[in-house]
Amino acid sequence: MPGTIRTCQKFLIQYNRRQLLILLQNCTDEGERDAIQKSVTRSCFLEEESGEELSDSDDEATETVA
Repeated sequence: MPGTIRTCQKFLIQYNRRQLLILLQNCTDEGERDAIQKSVTRSCFLEEESGEELSDSDDEATETVA
């Protein structure tokens, strides 16, 4: 099964996006929908913060070596 990591990532993004839409469509009330949306948003912010922390630590490691 040939493919790159990027191809796999694109597939996973599309798959998860579809699953999220299905999940949101099957919500029984607005409270449930809001809870799911807040959870996803919070998760996205956590990923961004951890990415920034990794780049900051890379910069610090470079400064230490220099």
